[in-house]
Amino acid sequence: MRRDVSYLGKFSRWMAVLVCWGATALFASAQAQTYTESGDAGQTLATAQTVPGGVTTINGTLNVSGDVDLYKLTFSTAASVTFHATSAGDPNLILFDSAGHGLWGDDDSGGGPSGLDSQITWTVAPGTYYLAYGNNNIYGYDSANNMFCGDDSGNCSGNATSVLDHFSSQAGPTQPYTITLSAATAGPAAVADVQAVPTVGEWAMLGLMALLAASALGRIPRRQR
Repeated sequence: MRRDVSYLGKFSRWMAVLVCWGATALFASAQAQTYTESGDAGQTLATAQTVPGGVTTINGTLNVSGDVDLYKLTFSTAASVTFHATSAGDPNLILFDSAGHGLWGDDDSGGGPSGLDSQITWTVAPGTYYLAYGNNNIYGYDSANNMFCGDDSGNCSGNATSVLDHFSSQAGPTQPYTITLSAATAGPAAVADVQAVPTVGEWAMLGLMALLAASALGRIPRRQR
């Protein structure tokens, strides 16, 4: 019995390993990414900054005193998601549904080194949500100037009539902040982040990698007796 150890066989094996590694890296990138605010996120549903799929960390900056940044998030699967905000100041968060109705506002539930971090845990359904970030005492108002959800409101989901029109926020320092997203559900098919599934382009790349792997493995010479 002899074994064919040609360079073609060795190359094919290494090619298969590299293709598998690339596919693993692609899935990992789809599961955990960082998004950095582009310019200044708006303060209305129409001007909210859209967060791309796969993001688990948002980095932003309050550009002017009293600024509020609003982000549009799309979830692919139902899950209990925790939004945690931290900064050198007094971070506040408010969560809204796809129509702009208030769901929950929080000031200091996130603890942190100074005890001022903001945190919201909410069971999301597949669909769109809006997350507002501000520094200390942020409030959401409808078009009639009625305040219907603020950082100290807690659960404000009972108001199904008021829709977000604008914000107010206490004047404070302009500074960077970080928002992290995590889910209680685990696994590649669950929401561990925003849109925790590969995009169409990523699926196409995975398919190409699978074909390359199959081709490489098919070229490995068999043992000869």
